[in-house]
Amino acid sequence: MKISTTIYSEILLEHRNLLQELNRKSGFLSLARLLSIIVAILLIWGFFKTNHYSFIIASALFLIAFFLLIKVHGNLFWKRKLTRSTIEINEEEIAYLNERKLPFKDGKEFINIKHFFTYDLDIFGEDSLYQHLNRTATYIGENSLAKRLSDLLPDEEIIPNQKAVEELKHKTEWRQKIYAIGRNIQDNAARFQNILSWSKRKDKSVSKLALALSYIMPSLLWFSIIAQFFILPNILYTLSITLFFANLFFISSYIKRIKAIFIESESISKTLERYALIIREIENEPFESEKLKNLQSLLKGSKSAHAEIHRLSRLFGQLENFLNLLGSIISNGLFLYHVRVLYKIAQWKNENTDKIENWLEIMGEFEALNSLSNFAFNNPEYCFPEISKEQKIGFTEVGHPLIRSEVRITNDISFNENPFVILTGSNMSGKSTFLRTLGINMLLTRAGSAICATKASVNPLTLLVSMRVEDSLSDNESYFFAEVNRLHRISQEAQKGKCFVLLDEILRGTNSDDKRKGTKEFIKSLMKYDITGIIATHDLDICSLQKDYPQQLINKYFEVDIIDDELAFDYKLRNGICQNQSATFLMKKMGII
Repeated sequence: MKISTTIYSEILLEHRNLLQELNRKSGFLSLARLLSIIVAILLIWGFFKTNHYSFIIASALFLIAFFLLIKVHGNLFWKRKLTRSTIEINEEEIAYLNERKLPFKDGKEFINIKHFFTYDLDIFGEDSLYQHLNRTATYIGENSLAKRLSDLLPDEEIIPNQKAVEELKHKTEWRQKIYAIGRNIQDNAARFQNILSWSKRKDKSVSKLALALSYIMPSLLWFSIIAQFFILPNILYTLSITLFFANLFFISSYIKRIKAIFIESESISKTLERYALIIREIENEPFESEKLKNLQSLLKGSKSAHAEIHRLSRLFGQLENFLNLLGSIISNGLFLYHVRVLYKIAQWKNENTDKIENWLEIMGEFEALNSLSNFAFNNPEYCFPEISKEQKIGFTEVGHPLIRSEVRITNDISFNENPFVILTGSNMSGKSTFLRTLGINMLLTRAGSAICATKASVNPLTLLVSMRVEDSLSDNESYFFAEVNRLHRISQEAQKGKCFVLLDEILRGTNSDDKRKGTKEFIKSLMKYDITGIIATHDLDICSLQKDYPQQLINKYFEVDIIDDELAFDYKLRNGICQNQSATFLMKKMGII
C-alpha cells in the first residue's frame, strides 16, 4: 500500500470520529435551543399571571441565549459540512488509488481538436490527464488547471512552479481544507461571470449630499422622539411622524437601484463569502517557496483580499431585509439604513474593482497547484525533472502516468546524441502509447509538475503533436486535408525555433506509395530545423533515412514475438528496426485469411 493511502486512511478515521463528536454537539445544541425558547415562553406567561418584572428579565435572558445558540449552531453546521466533505475527499482518494475510480470533473468543455497537443494526448475528456489530476472545486480553479495544461509555462517559471508543487505536496490536510471549502461553494460559470461583470460595471453612486442627509434626517427624527419626553410632546410627535415619512419618501428614490443590486447580489453573495474563506486560508498559511509567497503577498497587499471580499459579501447580505416590507419600513424610516449600504457598496467597488479579478485568479492558481501537488503526493515514486538550458532531453524509466503502476511498462530514452527517432513496430506493440507517454511527461514538465519517471533531464521545448486528426464537416475539411493542414502548422512552428515533435503514422489518408514519399519528404524538411522528437511508422522503408542523416536520426522499435501460437508484447524499446509483423498472423489466426 502506498504511503499516501495510509495517510488518507488516517485522515478519514480522524474526521469520521470528529463528525460523530460534532453530531453529538449538534444534537445537544438543538435540544438546548428548544428548551431555551420554551422556557422564555413560559416565563412570559408567568409575567402575565403575576405581573412580576423578574419574569420578563429572565425571559429576555433566555431569548438572548436562544439567539446565541442559533449562531453557535450555525458555526457548528458549517464545521459539519466541511468535515463531511473532508471524509468524502479521502474516500475518493482511497478509491482512486485502489480501484482507479474517477469521480472528478473531466474537463470535456476544454476539448479543442485543433490544439497542438491537448486533443492528441487525451488531456481533456473522459479518463483524461485532466480528470486524473483535477482536485479543483471552483469555476476559476477548473479553468486555471486547464490553462496550466494547455498554455505551457514560460521556461523561467517552471522551476519556481516545481518548488511550489513540492512544498504543497506535504501540506495534505491544508490542501484538503481548501478543496472541502470549494466543494461547498455554489459556483459555476454564470455566477463567476456575474461577479466580474458587476465589479466592472459603472453604477450610479450615492451623492455626498444624500449620504449626509442619511445621517442628518434620522438624527433629527431621534432627537424629536427623545425630546418628546421633556418638551412640547404634541408638536414633536407630529414632527417625528413627518420626519419618519420623509425618510421613507427619501429612500423611495433608491428602490429601483437597491432592487437591481439585490437581484445580482442574491446569486453571488454566498459564493463570495466562500471565496473569502478559501482566500483567508491562503493568506494565513506559512509558505517557503518563492512563488507561493509572491502569490500570497498579492492577496495580502495593503488590504487583505479575504477581509475585503468578506466585507462585500456582508454588505450584500445587509440588502436582504430590504425585500422584507416591515423590516425595510422600520430600518429606513428610522435610520435610512439602505442608503448608507448603497454608498458603502459603491465605495467598495471604487476601491477594489481592479483587484477582485486578480484575487480570484490567484485563488484559482492555488487550486491548480493543489491539483498538481496531490498528483505528486499520490505518486511518491515520480520525480521532478531537472530543467536543462541546453537542448538535452533524457528520461530514465519513463512511463505513462495514467496506466496503473502494477501493469505500467517503463523505458529509458535519450535524445542527446540523435535528436529525432524513427519508431517502428507492429500493431498493438506500444508505439502510440509511448508517444503519448513522452508527450504527457513533456507537458507535465512544462507545467512544473512531477513526472512519471525515476530521473529526467528536460529542455522544455515547444510541444507539437500530430497523432489524432479529425475531419470537419462544418469547415468542409476532409480527414486528409485536416492532417496536411496540421503538418503545415507544425512545419511553420518548427521554423520559429526549438521544438519537440511527436508524429504518429502521418498521411494515412492517401495511398501507400504517396504516403511513403510524403512521409520521407516531410521528415527531410524537418531536418532543416532545430527539432527533437519521434515519428512512429509501420513503413520500414522510412528507416532508410537514417543513413542520410546519421547525426540526427536513429531507428528504434517495439517488437512482438509469437510464443505458443500467441502474440507476446513486452513493450520494451530497442535500437534498430522492427522485424516481426502482427497483422497477417492475427488475420490467419482469426480465420479471416
